Amino acid sequence: MALFDLVFPSPEGKFTIHENTIKRYFNHALRRAGLRQVSFHSLRYTNASMRIQAGQNIKYLSTQLGHSSIKITLDIYGHLFNDVNFNRQQQVELLENSFKSVRNPLENTPLMKEKGDSLSANPLIFLVAGTGFEPVTFGL
Repeated sequence: MALFDLVFPSPEGKFTIHENTIKRYFNHALRRAGLRQVSFHSLRYTNASMRIQAGQNIKYLSTQLGHSSIKITLDIYGHLFNDVNFNRQQQVELLENSFKSVRNPLENTPLMKEKGDSLSANPLIFLVAGTGFEPVTFGL
């Protein structure tokens, strides 16, 4: 590994012991920058928090953080999604739009062509073709 691959290399350009890195380099860098002393791990938390706030895909972020599952990421950072910008109406509109992408192809089926058909008025329709079962509808 080359010297430029390490953030805080030893004077010989090799890996350093974590405690030595914190004492010799990290805390010194914080003081020189005029920042308060924080744990090294807080950099990771801050990075993840900023990426969530920016709207980065949570699955991608989970992979980048090295978590074995998205559940771990959500368990640790899930509280950051409960912000004041949450808009229930916007969430409902997003849900309705996702149904439109599913509903539109069904509207062109032979069962949906007759006007006045009660099925065509319902946004959620599940058809099981060729099974002999009646279509199941769910109202919103």
